[in-house]
Amino acid sequence: MAIREFRLEDAEEVFVLWKKAGIFYDPWDKKENLAEKQKKESDLFLVYEENKKVVGVALSQYDGWGSYIHHLASADSYGKIGSALIKEMERRLKSKGAKTVFLFTNPKSKESAFVQNEGYKSWGISEGWEKKL
Repeated sequence: MAIREFRLEDAEEVFVLWKKAGIFYDPWDKKENLAEKQKKESDLFLVYEENKKVVGVALSQYDGWGSYIHHLASADSYGKIGSALIKEMERRLKSKGAKTVFLFTNPKSKESAFVQNEGYKSWGISEGWEKKL
């Protein structure tokens, strides 16, 4: 088992995890966008590798004001793999100065109950929206 930074050759395995979790979003989740994220914030794009296979993934951002974890998916339906990814991401965000982290989930997935067990609380005041630029 190892948590490491994403490599572009992980993309297809990552896409499979996101699709199984119901969080793959075709307009955004493309190999070229993963490459851009890797280039800009490789330390906040993590995979969990077991027996040379990617079995978990999480992305995060920190902009000096807010920190966010999203695109969290794991082969064990958010068990030890998801927990390990969250803990490592929280450690990295805290080292950058983050005081609070927001974790975005798909309300239709098993992820919501899992993150509550990890100590996250719904702030209940936000809804996601998008606009193409």
